[in-house]
Amino acid sequence: MFITVITDCSCPNAYGRQSTRISALFGITPTFVGTSSDLDSPSHIEASGHIIDMLDAADGTDGIILSNVAPRGTKGRWENGTPFGYFDYEGTRVISTVDGEVLSLAKKFGLIPKVNLFDIPTVMNHLAQSGIVSSERAESVIHTQFRSFNFLPRVAHWLYNNIEIPTTEYNLSEIPEIEPVIWYHDNFGNYKTTLLKEDLNIVDGRVETKFGSLPFHEKLTNVPNGQAALTIGSSGLGDKRFVELVVQKGRATDHFKAKIGDYIL
Repeated sequence: MFITVITDCSCPNAYGRQSTRISALFGITPTFVGTSSDLDSPSHIEASGHIIDMLDAADGTDGIILSNVAPRGTKGRWENGTPFGYFDYEGTRVISTVDGEVLSLAKKFGLIPKVNLFDIPTVMNHLAQSGIVSSERAESVIHTQFRSFNFLPRVAHWLYNNIEIPTTEYNLSEIPEIEPVIWYHDNFGNYKTTLLKEDLNIVDGRVETKFGSLPFHEKLTNVPNGQAALTIGSSGLGDKRFVELVVQKGRATDHFKAKIGDYIL
């Protein structure tokens, strides 16, 4: 059993509070994956890639991934911010915000049979009426501004203990198709993209990109020293691995100065 938290609330205080609450509920110390918290960064795209990588790392093991990352500027669409929903993949339950492209790569990979959407007031009133929580606890969670702390780990625990939680089905058409963009750059300066090899138009071993015509190599070891290229990276799931933009014996981040969310094609 494992619990992994993907969040843009990634300061030590937020990590400590979330870790303590999850440990208190489950008796398990969670693993944290922090995304950018910059207001202009599409951290929901970054989270989308992390979800795929964490499912890959889990390798079918029983566990829970909690993803609390949402785009800014969606306040008017929902009464109290983007709701949470969940889906199951093999032995892992993914409970996540649903706005933006946070679930788009899971959709692209065909991992989502359906998303079960929570309405927090409906959930908490049901639990209060069932005697699972007090009316005071229900009211505090309904009106909290910190749903990732006061609702998300608790609903994960209720589900884990097979407590009936009311949900509605979220239409998968509401999850946008992922764009051909950069979703992450690693500590070696390589850019992970949302592309798979099958998405590339490879002509004579090259691909036309936003950064010019670049050679494509199946493996990083095949890229000549000092050359920028596209190659198949380690991130992904099963036989679907993300294309990366790299510079052999160098840093693509220094060469291209691109950022998360920039188009690659």
